Amino acid sequence: MKHTQYIITAVFILFFKLNLFAQIDKVKEVNARMSQGTNRGLKVLIPETSLKESIKAWSKLMKDYESKNEKIKKETDYLSHDAKIPALGEHLIDVYSQFQETTEGVYMIVFFDQEVHISIKICILKKLNLLKN
Repeated sequence: MKHTQYIITAVFILFFKLNLFAQIDKVKEVNARMSQGTNRGLKVLIPETSLKESIKAWSKLMKDYESKNEKIKKETDYLSHDAKIPALGEHLIDVYSQFQETTEGVYMIVFFDQEVHISIKICILKKLNLLKN
């Protein structure tokens, strides 16, 4: 149960630590196309911000996790390779991100290694009481 709390905390820290002075919308699970094919990810609207500010804030956050956020050539994805996120365990994970600017703000989709993503999904559903133990 304690491991579950760490994972949930890490997900919310990732999204709320962006510190863009805006109210972040609900996090939704989506199936989206990315450089590694179609995968499940977490999508959030960051209102009242620009694409440049969002990418800069995300890059700064990934730097805190000892990873560099780099644009993947010929793709819309960014990759933070071997991020060290203690709340998700001791193993290193690749974090893919996409950003789409709209009139409402910036939509951001984050994809994690499949193993980590399944754990996060289960923990969020349990937290929201959508999945029974």
